[in-house]
Amino acid sequence: ARCTCFLRAFRVRPNTMPITAFAPVVRVPTPARAGRSVSRAVRCGSRVHNWTRRSPILTSPKTVTVKSTNHDTLNGGASTSSPSLVSLLTQLKDAAGTKNGTDCDEAGAGKVKEVIAKICERDDGYPNPNAVDLAGTSWELTYSDSAGNSSGKLGPFVGVVTQEFEVDKNSGRYRNVVTLGPLVLSLAAVAEALAKSKKNESLKVTFVDLTVTIFGNQVLKKPFDANRSGTWRMAYASDEVRVLYTNQGNVFVLTRA
Repeated sequence: ARCTCFLRAFRVRPNTMPITAFAPVVRVPTPARAGRSVSRAVRCGSRVHNWTRRSPILTSPKTVTVKSTNHDTLNGGASTSSPSLVSLLTQLKDAAGTKNGTDCDEAGAGKVKEVIAKICERDDGYPNPNAVDLAGTSWELTYSDSAGNSSGKLGPFVGVVTQEFEVDKNSGRYRNVVTLGPLVLSLAAVAEALAKSKKNESLKVTFVDLTVTIFGNQVLKKPFDANRSGTWRMAYASDEVRVLYTNQGNVFVLTRA
């Protein structure tokens, strides 16, 4: 019992290994002088057995090399050479600012486009991004280089832009909503996948109408011509982010609301 208590007192708790244990080189000192004999007496019943063990001859200390390991990988994270999607989205939001990128200078816009390129290079998105059913989902605009109202810019002001898909499965119907205080602009549209392309990225977007309300009261509803449409390219799509390019070359990055 005393032995058990003694061992418990020196029990090594998990996750208490000092960080120096991960040092790349560990030197092991010589445990005993060369040629030193160690004697032991062992009692077995009424008989005593004597034996002698000679320690091994060590001419020099041994050197143990431990390969360095990426701590992010040990913790389940991505390697620093391949930033995680969460990290890239954080970089994107920091560079885009709080106005959907409408106030980015040239340097800021360049930084945003670098991050967008890294997102689009990832291989963890949907294999057929233009065929994903987004029914019932909501998204927020994080960045756009468009100068139009779809970026949230209304004169000198910038509103909050959301994209809300109707709950009907595979309908493709959604609304782009710009909210600026009591003023709300709602653009209704329908997105449908086009014939198979190289990466199944092409979408046909048909605009239906524009509704304007103030303090909840509708002041305008303007329908569009049936041929009012464009072809968009879904460059990347996942549960967290979507990157779209319009036929005019503008980019829109939307993150899950």
